[in-house]
Amino acid sequence: MFKEKIKGITSLISILLFICSINLNAENENKINKTVQSYLLKSEFDKAKNYLDSLSSIYSDNIAIKYNLALYYYSQKEFAQAKTTLLDLIENDGVKDIHYQLLSRVYDLMEDGNKANEYIYEGIKKFPKSGALYYELGLINLSDNIRLDAIEAFEKGIYNDPKYDKNYYQLAKIYANSDNIIWSIIYSEIFLNITIDVEKAREISKLLYESFQFAVKKNDDGMYFSFYLDEDSNNKINPFKYNFEKIFNSSAKEILKNQNNLYIDDLIGIRKAFLVNWFKKGYNIHYPNILFDYQKKILDNSSYTAYSYSILSEGDSQALGIWYKNNKKEFSEYSKWSVGNSLKIDENHKFSIKQYDEY
Repeated sequence: MFKEKIKGITSLISILLFICSINLNAENENKINKTVQSYLLKSEFDKAKNYLDSLSSIYSDNIAIKYNLALYYYSQKEFAQAKTTLLDLIENDGVKDIHYQLLSRVYDLMEDGNKANEYIYEGIKKFPKSGALYYELGLINLSDNIRLDAIEAFEKGIYNDPKYDKNYYQLAKIYANSDNIIWSIIYSEIFLNITIDVEKAREISKLLYESFQFAVKKNDDGMYFSFYLDEDSNNKINPFKYNFEKIFNSSAKEILKNQNNLYIDDLIGIRKAFLVNWFKKGYNIHYPNILFDYQKKILDNSSYTAYSYSILSEGDSQALGIWYKNNKKEFSEYSKWSVGNSLKIDENHKFSIKQYDEY
């Protein structure tokens, strides 16, 4: 018992020494965010609460501490306390978009849809470039089964905040279950290139592979791909989609011969041939696309096979294992190259399907 008391006192002293040694600048607030969220992810809720209580006793008005306290209440499903904390927080001059995001989510979970919408739109008015707020609006619309409005929200999130990865994630899943698989394929691959969420990356890697498999059709001439189905009254097809499918299928004929299944090495070969033909025929000029430009950069670096196995790995992990075993050097060289050559996304380098609306 004595040892346990000494241990508890020592931990408390450590926390107090930490508190007394810092000024809560942006760097230290970031450390607080990471510490609390690490506790919450590991379900160490008592540690998170004790840590925040210790900080709050000295820095009672600090925004980062209040937000993390609201996160704690949210994790414990103590929504009323989370709401009270966040309502106080958004009155502060230092309010951030994520504060409105969490407040809206709390109201949604409290089954107050009107308030959830009220605060998400208030947040968007203050932070019109926030991908997080458009993402939250999309989730609200999905939960209300307003699918088209959800798509519009996620698309706006991508257009206004192209670095925010979760909007790509949601659209990749939505379009995978639509008549426009092509958009799922593009959004999936962009997501895989920018996310740091390992679990979601595995999910989307598998989805990407399955989207190509789902697009495979068969007729008397053999296998071909169908990525879209437009059914407007004028039977007009978006030219980008039409040309994508045309070039992909002509490229597939170079790879697929008298076979009934699409294997990962076939798919990688087709993707590579498509890329070569797309640029050779000048479609990259007519239909600018940051993903295709990035793939071409990888291809020019002789890293396309390693890259493709990497992003499609969850679709056929056994094939990846065999390839990696026989090509460790190639994969190592690609990994080193990719560190300084990631997909560039910013206000001037982004992709949204809206950019093809004019065609």
